[in-house]
Order: sequence, then structure tokens, then C-alpha cells
Amino acid sequence: MSEAEFHRQFETVWSELKLLLEWQQGFAFFLVFGDDSRVSARLRQRLDDYVRSRTGLLQWLRPDRAERAVEDVLAGVFPSSAESKPFLDYGAPIWIELTAGPGTTAWDVARRKTLSALNQRRSALEITCPRALFLQLPLAMAPEVVTWAPDLWSIREYIALLPSQVPDNTMLAPAELRRLSISLDDIGAAEFEQGRLLPASTAYRESLELRRQLRTALGDTPQALRDLSVSLDKVGNVARDSGRQAEALAAHRESLELKGKLQEPFDETPSEPERQ
Repeated sequence: MSEAEFHRQFETVWSELKLLLEWQQGFAFFLVFGDDSRVSARLRQRLDDYVRSRTGLLQWLRPDRAERAVEDVLAGVFPSSAESKPFLDYGAPIWIELTAGPGTTAWDVARRKTLSALNQRRSALEITCPRALFLQLPLAMAPEVVTWAPDLWSIREYIALLPSQVPDNTMLAPAELRRLSISLDDIGAAEFEQGRLLPASTAYRESLELRRQLRTALGDTPQALRDLSVSLDKVGNVARDSGRQAEALAAHRESLELKGKLQEPFDETPSEPERQ
């Protein structure tokens, strides 16, 4: 990703978050997905500066032990000590970072349990937590949020998909690249359903970039061509609904060409790729 594109995506996320926070009253649930710690720290600092300018203080919570993650998060969200109550008095946001040990069993279990525990307390959050709650998770966890926290997912205020400055996607195994592309598609679909075309476009474009990498790595295999065709259709649909007709036409034409390639050696119709 170029520096200009990174800057554009980051500033878009921040401007949308800032606008939502200016109008926010009471509890609001924000999801933050990203695997580049420097970028998430940059966004968190922006949020901290914004909150301080409004006489508040951002609360940052980052559990350091998987076995205590649920306990630490609940204690931070529902403070009982006198020292912790000023956070609630100010209505200042709380940022919960659950990105430690990506891909490790203990931390993946801890993240799922934490999501479930917060979901079970949705009503309590809306009543006793009158502030914005930011939950930062690895990108690969995106498809699981709706499973482990369906109630919170249904009332989410915003999904922040952070761009990355780490140019190491090509070092990942093809299966991992495809898994990440599916996670991005899930985010894009969720935003598209809510009518949020700009973040939907960002997610679908990130997925498209990964699927182009997969085609380069694997060649013109049926799955690589199907995945790329589907991704182009999604990018094209968002562009069409956003009024960018030339961009939509280009994406759909490229998708159609790929479908033609599939029909040459194989007598089957391209369809949505199966999840792995």
C-alpha cells in the first residue's frame, strides 16, 4: 500500500470515528480490527488527544495474561473502586486491546470468552456504562464476533478497519491470505448492509488486493479465479451504489473475463467460494 493510500484510509477512519463521537450519547460499541500495532497505537493516541481536549481521559485496558482476560476486562468496564469511578463520571471512552498472542490457542479462547462475557452483559453495558467502548481485535477474529457476541454485533456503532504499513502479506501462506480475505469480506458485507459504502469499499478493496496476491502465488487455479471474480463483483457493486459508474463497469468487466477463463477448461459456473 502506498503512503498516500495509507494516509487516506487512516484519516477516513479517524474522521468518521470523530464525527460519531461528537454525536455519541450513552453507551456505544466500536469494533477495531487491525494487525499493525503501530497503526492501532496511532489511532488510540488520536482518540486520547481528542478526549483530553474535552476534559476527559481515555481508559486503555490491555490484559497481559490470557487466563485473566475476562476478569480484567469486566473489572475495567464495570469499575467498583473509588479510583476507577471518575472514568464513568466523565463518560470517557474505554479502549480494550485484545490482540496479544494472535493465533495462539490460549489467547484465541480468551478473546472468545471475553466477547461472550460482554455480550451476556449487553443490558448492563447500556445502563451502567454511558460511554464509548472500543474493542480491538486481530483481523482474523472478524467472522467470529457475530458468533460470540451477536447482541453487541447488532448494536455496533462502527467497524474501524485499520490499514497496515507492514508489507508482509506476500510472506503469508496462501491459506492464511485467503482466510484474511474472507474476514475482510465479512466486514465489508456488514458495512454494506448498514449502507456504509465507504468502509465497505475499503474492506472489499483490501480483500481484492489479497486475492490478486493469491492469483500471483497460485496461478490461474479455479479457486483463485473464482475468488478474484467474486471480489471484483463486490467492489463493483459498492462502486455502482456510490455513483462511480466507470469504476463499477471496469470491475464487473474484469470479473466477467475471469468467469470466461473458468468456463474454458471447466464446465462449471463460478460461485461464492466455500469457507475453509
